[in-house]
Amino acid sequence: VEPGMAGVLFSCHRGKEKQSTSEIRKLFTQYAEDVYPDHGKKVMTAEDGNDENSQDPEQSIEDAFQKEITELKDHEKTYLFHWEKTSVECLVFMRTAAPVQPEQFVTHILDDLLTKNLKRTRFTSRIVPLTDTCFANVPDMTALAKKITAPFFSTDASQSVSYAIIPKSRNNDKIKRDDIIQVVANLIPSHHKVNLDNPDICIIVEVFKSICGMSVTKEYYRLKRFNIENL
Repeated sequence: VEPGMAGVLFSCHRGKEKQSTSEIRKLFTQYAEDVYPDHGKKVMTAEDGNDENSQDPEQSIEDAFQKEITELKDHEKTYLFHWEKTSVECLVFMRTAAPVQPEQFVTHILDDLLTKNLKRTRFTSRIVPLTDTCFANVPDMTALAKKITAPFFSTDASQSVSYAIIPKSRNNDKIKRDDIIQVVANLIPSHHKVNLDNPDICIIVEVFKSICGMSVTKEYYRLKRFNIENL
């Protein structure tokens, strides 16, 4: 995972990353056709590309490298979803491409599953949309938080909303929970008030290793904290 990626972070049962990825791939494939029927792209599956990188014995190293670069660029244009390694146990990241909007897409899926009382997964715990990512350091996180939160928090004192910051940090001993809260809270105008029980808006901040991802949602608690097992 690299800074600037939008996508979906999902956690799974220990040792079940492969099974979780497979069931999420199927789930997202189904809903992508519903939400983005005219996207004109394919959904990138876990098996895609397995044979594409096999080198022709008559091909030079330079030609093989150029072919790989071309294929990667084609994938960018062709697929809605790209699987990315997090190097964190029980955690998988799926990068999204336009027109997918992670928060809108995840909310649609979980709302549908909740409304219809459907169970489509066995190995996946939480599905968290991330609108954007950056390096997990205070300056970069501050810049990203400012960009992510600004559209939701008016500077007009007559227009106030309540909010909660939802911080989580994995495999990072430099950025603590309190650091995350401080970074975000410092950017919110003071007439907006914290409400941890029933906020109008939730600001999700996920730190994993050297990466930080953020999103803003109004549906966090209604959708069971984005825990697909609890819907």
